[in-house]
Formats: sequence, C-alpha cells, structure tokens
Amino acid sequence: MTEQAFLDAVQTHRAMLFRVAYTILHNHEDCADALQDALEKAWRKKDSIRNPEAFRSWMVRIIINCSRDTLRRRKFTFTPLDENIPVPEVEDYQLADTLKRLDEGLRLPIVLHYMENLSVAEIAQTMRLPQAECLKWRMK
Repeated sequence: MTEQAFLDAVQTHRAMLFRVAYTILHNHEDCADALQDALEKAWRKKDSIRNPEAFRSWMVRIIINCSRDTLRRRKFTFTPLDENIPVPEVEDYQLADTLKRLDEGLRLPIVLHYMENLSVAEIAQTMRLPQAECLKWRMK
C-alpha cells in the first residue's frame, strides 16, 4: 500500500475507528491515545497490506487491540468532573445506555455491524472468530 493510499484510507475511516475505540474505552482521551498507537502500528506495517479492500477490517483489528492495551494500562484515578468537559454527542441516549451495559463480546460486534456497517464476515475476521460464532448475536 502506498503512503498516499494509506493516508486516504485512514482519513476515510478515522471517525469509525474512533467510535470503535470509544465502544471499548468510553473516554475521549483514551480513544485518542489508542487511535494514535493504532495509526503508528499500522503505518509501520502498511507494506504488508496486499488487498486494499481488507484495510478497514485490518485497521479495526488494530484499533481493537490498541484499545484493549490502553484499557489494561489505564490507571483508575478519579478526577472531579469539570463543567467544561465535552459530553459525547449521542442521538439515542437509551440505546447508548443499553449498549454500555452489554458485555464487550456482544457490544463490539453489534456496533461494528449496525452502526459501522461491517459485514458478518468482516466482523468474524476482525474479531478472529468463526463466522458461525458471529451469527449467534444476530439470531437473538
């Protein structure tokens, strides 16, 4: 993958990658850190991408891994809320609250499929699961 093709693909999928990170981290600063880590790792490995159509699922896998790494490194410190902290824009608060309560194993494929429009095959590849396993949540 050329440098320009990589930059174009990142620009196209940047918002989606941030939303995937937010699904795991629920914190804008941590999401920004995970996204930066993911882009750095992807940049170093960009020459390994042979099929440009696989970029999205490849990049989602990287952001999931980096988000989980960020979650493991996160220190549990409490800071008082400041009125100037921006609240994430959510169109449907009930849906956001319901999704937040789900286990990540269910929440992530639901967000990837219904909000980010990834196919079941892409989700299975991204999450490294058999496709039949990914179909379970669709049948419920």
